[in-house]
Amino acid sequence: MPKISVIMSVYNNQDYLRESIESIINQTYKDFEFIITDDCSTDNSVNIIREYTNKDKRIIFVQNKENIGLTKSLNKMIEIASGEYIARMDGDDIAKLNRFEEQIKVFKENRDVDMVFSNVLLIDEKSNYICPSFRPNKLKKIIELMDIINYIPHPTIMIKKDVLDNKGRYNPDFRTGQDKELWERLIKKNTNFYYLRKILLFYRIHSNNISKGKNNISREYNLANICIANNFKFKGFKYFTKLTFKEKLIFLIKILIPYKLLSFKGNLFRKWKMNSKGR
Repeated sequence: MPKISVIMSVYNNQDYLRESIESIINQTYKDFEFIITDDCSTDNSVNIIREYTNKDKRIIFVQNKENIGLTKSLNKMIEIASGEYIARMDGDDIAKLNRFEEQIKVFKENRDVDMVFSNVLLIDEKSNYICPSFRPNKLKKIIELMDIINYIPHPTIMIKKDVLDNKGRYNPDFRTGQDKELWERLIKKNTNFYYLRKILLFYRIHSNNISKGKNNISREYNLANICIANNFKFKGFKYFTKLTFKEKLIFLIKILIPYKLLSFKGNLFRKWKMNSKGR
């Protein structure tokens, strides 16, 4: 029986899938099975997965007969997983090669820990660094803010399988935000989280998420705003020369606003938005 079951659901990830798969199969910690579900991709994802399945016997390939979404795919993989721990991964991100080694070390040294998560470094569609992702330094603060904002990066988590078996899995009613909803339930059930303050994953910001919107906002301005939102304001200057005059002006104003004020306003908006939708 493998120590870890890695679960990854794929849907049209052909542009990034090879990097993602290779970052798992080349881990320094080798004792794992790698369950990959294709959720009816229409691109070349299936062929890429099959290629790696033929190369590595640790890969278990599951093909959904119909598109059921991430939440149900994750629960389906947890059901067939045989590892003591479940590790999440996405088909567009890149794990650092020592990720599993670092996380297993935490479990060995802290027997009461139920789930480990880490920091991430944000990258763009070409795998260029944007900036580290911001989160509070203290686990207590991350837990306290969970009803407002989820600071636990989903594809970094490793969790004991028996915790999911005994305390509940992902809620199938949530097509998105399923991770936040699960963390909130686990917190109420006194689950022990561990915040590993190391960057163990490169989290990709997709081009379709940062393309021009209704107000004709440029890709570079969105990337600069990501730097500001994660409290790495000056890293945003690498996009400055490609901004329009109006974007440059707004960016410089935001640079002058204290981060605490920006984040406080953002958190209030998130809480209002959740309350207005009834969560």
